[in-house]
Amino acid sequence: MAGIANLSMVDNALRSVDKVVSYITIGMEDIIEVSLDLAESATEGDGTEGHLEELKKMMEEYASMEQDVHQYVKAVKQVKGQIQRLGIEEQMKVEVSDLVEEAVADIQKTGSEETSARHGKVDELIRRMWHYRNAGESMPSTSAQHGDDDVVMTQCEVSTVCPISRCEMTDPVTNRHCQHNYERVAIMQIVRNRKNAKCPVIGCGNQIPITKADLVDNRQLKRFIEHRNRQENRS
Repeated sequence: MAGIANLSMVDNALRSVDKVVSYITIGMEDIIEVSLDLAESATEGDGTEGHLEELKKMMEEYASMEQDVHQYVKAVKQVKGQIQRLGIEEQMKVEVSDLVEEAVADIQKTGSEETSARHGKVDELIRRMWHYRNAGESMPSTSAQHGDDDVVMTQCEVSTVCPISRCEMTDPVTNRHCQHNYERVAIMQIVRNRKNAKCPVIGCGNQIPITKADLVDNRQLKRFIEHRNRQENRS
């Protein structure tokens, strides 16, 4: 019975860890949403940048916690396999907690490759914040291999002017083939009035005729324009 009890103890530990992982995931998602809300309501000099940096550190702490949990799960599964390979009499002598501690220590010693990679949620936070601040621009590549954990987060000059109407866009859409943005009304007028109309941006190499289905709402750019206009109205 002791052997069965030991295996039951291991299974219970794994079930408890599943709950912890779900809490960590929820916390990471909350940080992303709070960061975007803070950025949207920010005004110059209000200390938002400091708060966003703190949230990024919290995300990194969550990522570290999740890595520790995954190492623990891996260790527990290894121990379960070891116990299952033992005879009943040997299982009765096993100290599960000691075996798990030893397995965790071994995994941590050989886990340098895991610790060197940045967590996907940390990358997502950095990426979404960059795109929010630089809507309509392509994000520069970064080299995690060289330890470059920081992405340039400074404001870039963002084009919010429709290439057709030459006015600032209020309802931007993106051509899914070439990624150029237009004011919805302006591009739809061209699509309706010109047969096989192509992207009107000078120098665009996209030769695929535009259809309504090719035009995707650019909510990110719209949000950026609205946020910038609010900032300008406050000043």
